[in-house]
Amino acid sequence: MTSLITSLSIISHLATIVVGTYVAYQSYRGYRRNDSRPMLTLALGLVLMIPIASIIDLVLLDLRILTALQSELVIQTVSISGLIVIFYGLIQT
Repeated sequence: MTSLITSLSIISHLATIVVGTYVAYQSYRGYRRNDSRPMLTLALGLVLMIPIASIIDLVLLDLRILTALQSELVIQTVSISGLIVIFYGLIQT
């Protein structure tokens, strides 16, 4: 049962990484197409919030370098950094 839950967790993380990367890529394409700097900051913020945070979570979960609380703190810091970048892009217009 534990291996099933672990496998589902890894599959969920991988799906999040793929979908998040695709959404960020579409934002980057919007930046390239319209030469819109807010779209670039949106893409960067999305990359930080979704795939990078998920990769860090997956690595920290697998390696168990940090405690659960420390791992969550690192992941939340990366996600909040992504939100700050997105907010900067929104107020930049």
